Amino acid sequence: RVEVMTTFDFDDTPTFTTYAFGISNKNKIAGTFIDSTGSVYGYTRTKKGKYSDPIAYSWFNQAFPTYVTGINSSAQICGTYIDSSGFGHGFFLNGHTFSFYDVPNTDDTYILGENDKGDFVGIFAMPEYAPDCGFANINGTLIGIDMLNEAYFVSATGINNFDEICGYYYVSGVPHQGFLIDADGNYTLGITNNGLDTRPMSINDNEALVGNYFDSSNVSHGFVLFL
Repeated sequence: RVEVMTTFDFDDTPTFTTYAFGISNKNKIAGTFIDSTGSVYGYTRTKKGKYSDPIAYSWFNQAFPTYVTGINSSAQICGTYIDSSGFGHGFFLNGHTFSFYDVPNTDDTYILGENDKGDFVGIFAMPEYAPDCGFANINGTLIGIDMLNEAYFVSATGINNFDEICGYYYVSGVPHQGFLIDADGNYTLGITNNGLDTRPMSINDNEALVGNYFDSSNVSHGFVLFL
């Protein structure tokens, strides 16, 4: 049994909804919070518990909902902001400088994880292609991840420094299942906890897979799987 030793809310404000999505090898946490007005911001938290200012992409004094989902050992942050039309756009943040990435010819791009080499993973949606598709960008090369033709939804959520990729997918009539792609491109499908809705979120260099699963009451629980 693993006990939770430290819990936290952004800025130590319990009225905020706080999500922790990524942690670097230096134990710096990156995540997202929703304040009491419903506004969405990113944040980072150091090992000693110091929070960054709220992170939001803004343009001409308009702040957009900003989801921070990953951080690497160089403290580069990745995530997604939602524009005024409701479309997602991937970003990276180094210090105070934003750079942006959208999969070409798509409506939505969500960056969900990155490694120390600058490779990253996420999902995209295309106007003529109904299922959301996972993707990886490795050494500047875009790779689509759609392991099953019948999969309605594929999300690539984590990548380690060996370019092993984890994520989850949905097939009609079956709860979400996890997948793993090794550095040689071999797939492991059907990762579940006793057939329940199972969603791997991150993989480290020791091949520890972490994520969450939902029980029969739709309550989320964390898991770790050592491969």
